[in-house]
Amino acid sequence: MIIFSTFLLFYFFIFLSLLPVLIKEGARGNGKYFYFFDLYIYLVLASLIIYIICTRDIFSDSDTERYLSILEYYRINGFYLFDKNYIFAVYTYLYSLYIDGYYMYMIIPLITLLYSYCKLVKPLKYPVYSFSLVLIATFPVFWQLSASAFKQCIAISFILLALVHIIQTKYKQAVLLSLIASSFHFTALTFFIFSLFFYIRKERVSLNLFFLIWFFSVIFSISGLNSYIPSIIPFYDLVGESKVNIYLESTNNATGFRVDFFLFSLAPVLIIFINRTLVIKDRYIKMIALSYLYFNSIYNIMSFIPFSDRVAAYSWCLSPIILLWSALKCRSSIYMLSSIGIALLNPLIFMYYNSMFIFLK
Repeated sequence: MIIFSTFLLFYFFIFLSLLPVLIKEGARGNGKYFYFFDLYIYLVLASLIIYIICTRDIFSDSDTERYLSILEYYRINGFYLFDKNYIFAVYTYLYSLYIDGYYMYMIIPLITLLYSYCKLVKPLKYPVYSFSLVLIATFPVFWQLSASAFKQCIAISFILLALVHIIQTKYKQAVLLSLIASSFHFTALTFFIFSLFFYIRKERVSLNLFFLIWFFSVIFSISGLNSYIPSIIPFYDLVGESKVNIYLESTNNATGFRVDFFLFSLAPVLIIFINRTLVIKDRYIKMIALSYLYFNSIYNIMSFIPFSDRVAAYSWCLSPIILLWSALKCRSSIYMLSSIGIALLNPLIFMYYNSMFIFLK
């Protein structure tokens, strides 16, 4: 484990040292700096996969252990629907029938997430496309989704694919993919509402409106007004009281306004706001920005429940793309370096507060 951790850190710090040059030359289209870059990407991604497998403790009271116990139950007793995540239950059952062992069961969510990111960043083109995969793969949220959140990892994969179809104005396909995502994790229903909104509104969507919603959602969370939602809407009945109690039993799953979550979410919001004129003109980043603001607003509104970070993760997985786009679009070297600094600050904030994160439990 120590050896693989060392290798991963080694690749990561090489990546950080090359970051300014790669962004600058990538924006100019100078290919001579990228002959070695594909090999570097494969080394990073291979090391990441090995790292995740080697650091996974299947015997502790973790998400991994629970998923593997369900897999073992299916192998012994046959199909049984444990919750409302129907497609995930079918997927686990089919895996238990045809594949022995559990390593592929753990790797498949990681593969699907990588594939979806590849589709989402494809418009960035080579070599920026390759560069973006490294930035994504070294982003903390990617680690946590791949390492423990099996169901949500696959759900996010389908959400990213749905976002690709929204960018391409294929709204019906986006609605269908978001429904599939919600069959892997119930929180993905939030994106079903988002895709349905685009299906109805088409192009008539205002970035300023989403900024306004995000701002008031933060006020809503800080003031604690969202704690009154269950008295108005039977939220716990809709979600399931047993599911809520699982999270309430853990003292680590704090509710209400979270300073760490707010700081971790703030940098992309500021970048979108500062560059809003450019964002409006670029459909690709506009759709990503709208998705980010939407998910973050939903998280702020729902922060009265202990698993609200599951919704926040949908916005966080878009952060590296927003940061990279910002660095590539800016003409000022100072602004570019500032964007890089923000990109590095986010993981530091995450690691500083890591004992408070559900994903690390």
